[in-house]
Amino acid sequence: MSVKTPALLELRNAVRFWFQKLDANSKVCIGVSGGADSLALAYALFKEAPELAITLIAVTIDHQLQSSSGDQAKKVQEQLKAIEAGFHKKALIASVLAFGMTLSVQAADIVDTAVAAGSFKTLAAALGAAGLVDTLKGKGPFTVFAPVNAAFAKLPAGTVDYLLKPENKATLAKILTYHVIAGTFDAATVVKAITAANGSLALKTVSGGTVTASLKNGKVILTDEKGGTATVVATDLKAGNGIIHVIDSVVLPK
Repeated sequence: MSVKTPALLELRNAVRFWFQKLDANSKVCIGVSGGADSLALAYALFKEAPELAITLIAVTIDHQLQSSSGDQAKKVQEQLKAIEAGFHKKALIASVLAFGMTLSVQAADIVDTAVAAGSFKTLAAALGAAGLVDTLKGKGPFTVFAPVNAAFAKLPAGTVDYLLKPENKATLAKILTYHVIAGTFDAATVVKAITAANGSLALKTVSGGTVTASLKNGKVILTDEKGGTATVVATDLKAGNGIIHVIDSVVLPK
């Protein structure tokens, strides 16, 4: 499908216009029959959604009114996956069985959600080097305090390159899992827990260490075991196996 055709460019412009009216991390659902019109719309949605942090849910229905409806639903799923792969963007792709309402789906996990957000390229590379991709694609659930690219850039010169070397895999894994809490804790839950703990909440991380959460000027501050701090700058980026909160610095274990 050519992205240069006037009709498709016009469709993308229309999609962008309406997406800009939505909040970041909103969810948009599209029904796809497999016809030219719905596939063109799906293409435009897949193209524009990542740029505006929109989660896309694509659904096709196996209505069972014809003997070939199941095959058609599977075909549409494959067409959607091909479009999805072209943009390296994970979406929730579902085939709904009419009357039974059975979903065959795979929601975007922590890793795919972070990659789609576009601000975690260094984190994604680090997860790969540390061998943690499969872990964070697992059942979970996890709460991840995810450092943006600029957070890694704050580290001393050469630190990231050093940590990405194969011989430093264990050290890198310890640092990354220090940013992960078992369970799902949205921003409201974290703030409530900090308040209940008299302003200082010790969080046990997957690495085995402890990071301390507190409040300052209405924002959650993380203090690591070395005394360094990170501010939570965005919250509640939801994934199929947990939730991501964005932080502006890398926190470090002892």
